[in-house]
Amino acid sequence: MILNFAKDTCVKLNSLRVRNFRGFLDTGIVSLKPINLMIGKNSIGKSSFLRIWPLFSQGSLVNKTSPILWNGNLVDFGSFGDVISRYSDNKIISFEFEMLHGGFAQNYKRSVASKAFVRMFGPSRVKVSIDVGTNETRTIYKNLILDVYGYRVEYHFSDDGVLNKVSCGPDNLPYPKYYTIVPVQSFLMPLYDFLIETKVDNRLIPAYSPLYMNLFWFLRNRLHGRLSDERVHEIAAKLRVMGSEDAIIKLASNLPYAYATWKKFISEVLEDKILASSFARAVVMAASELLLADMDSDIKKYFEAVNYIRPIRATAERYYRKQELSVENIDATGSNVAFFIKSLDRGSLNRLNDWLNDTLGIKVATHDAEGHVSIKIEDTSTGRIDNIADIGFGFSQALPLAVQAWLAFDNGRSSTSSKGAVEKILVWEQPELHLHPAMQRKLARLIATVVEKARNESIKFVIETHSQSMVNEIGDLIERQTLSHEDVQILLFEQESGGSTVIRTTGYDEEGQLINWPYGFLSV
Repeated sequence: MILNFAKDTCVKLNSLRVRNFRGFLDTGIVSLKPINLMIGKNSIGKSSFLRIWPLFSQGSLVNKTSPILWNGNLVDFGSFGDVISRYSDNKIISFEFEMLHGGFAQNYKRSVASKAFVRMFGPSRVKVSIDVGTNETRTIYKNLILDVYGYRVEYHFSDDGVLNKVSCGPDNLPYPKYYTIVPVQSFLMPLYDFLIETKVDNRLIPAYSPLYMNLFWFLRNRLHGRLSDERVHEIAAKLRVMGSEDAIIKLASNLPYAYATWKKFISEVLEDKILASSFARAVVMAASELLLADMDSDIKKYFEAVNYIRPIRATAERYYRKQELSVENIDATGSNVAFFIKSLDRGSLNRLNDWLNDTLGIKVATHDAEGHVSIKIEDTSTGRIDNIADIGFGFSQALPLAVQAWLAFDNGRSSTSSKGAVEKILVWEQPELHLHPAMQRKLARLIATVVEKARNESIKFVIETHSQSMVNEIGDLIERQTLSHEDVQILLFEQESGGSTVIRTTGYDEEGQLINWPYGFLSV
């Protein structure tokens, strides 16, 4: 039985690996925990690695002509030439993602031959590695490797970034020259429609993809000629599944076809291990293009849910000029926090203020006057109410972080109606800037509180910091058993003798003590 876990599986990224990217030759596989702290000296690559999340996030919101949008509204990496590592002669940048996949991309239509979703035998870890290069004018695909159920499907591209071959184990499928390959608008994966020219009037019409036709001909050449092409197509379409060799063969054996030639074929597959392996590879190759479509949809959803806040946030203003805009989230500078608060209904504002009171000891309100909006801050310990511009720079820097954190787990907002479907990622770059050490400790407690409140959901923090106060406070929270040491990891960025940066993973023990911590790492 083929199971569909699409509604129960949260779209999340299990790990990330990057090669030949800025100061890195290879980051290694970086798995993610609820709290991920990036620590290291200046100019060692922390910001470059952290900004991978907003890099892909900004590309998820627009139509692109290249796989990656290096320069966008969130981060500016310049161009491919500015990103390729100076420590490598290899002019290819690789991004490797591992995700748990068990569902399908709905409403995806690539050609007349592939309107179905890919079916899978339960959730599986899927790893996709995308190599990009340049043809001097734009970023192009070089290679793509898909690892799933023990299979390795490789997509190969020409020097111009055009798909020209797919392989799986010993099987290689060069794409026939009579196909016209048309890129389909996608987020990150190379997706295509396939066209062929008619013999009568030389028009281009939609065609079955080469990978699907490879499976069709595998079956056609082994099934009796009296079985029509229409029936062979029907069988091939039902076999576009992802699974182990045993699962694929079991599915094929259980298909409800009584044709003698089909029964003979299944009998041969069950007896001949070489034929069985070849058959399973043909099935996997045909299904791989559907899985890439699913993965493209999943990874796009993941990066759309990334919320990035820059290190230098907007300063407090006494008055904010009114804007008739819909405000669904806090922007990267925190400049729209006044309008976000103003947009909240009474119930949401009460929940936000309960959260701010618990974490920062304040409450907020907005006041309208003559086309402007102002933010009022109440110190709940004294009852004093002031304009945010009059209470110090730190609150204007901490408020966007606190509001964004609340929004990630609050269940009363319409924007969280799909909670549990997509993991939420809060990416904070040096959030401690302009904050007193006591406020930095409050921020650490706020982060821990979100992790505990969102225990049944999926929220992760990716944070670059130089704050010893935050590192120490998280250790204290673990010692007091307010936070589990298993929820936290520290990514130490260190420089090798050759100049490139490596990432070493460490964390805390059950007593809140740092593990394998370099002596004086935050003090010298």
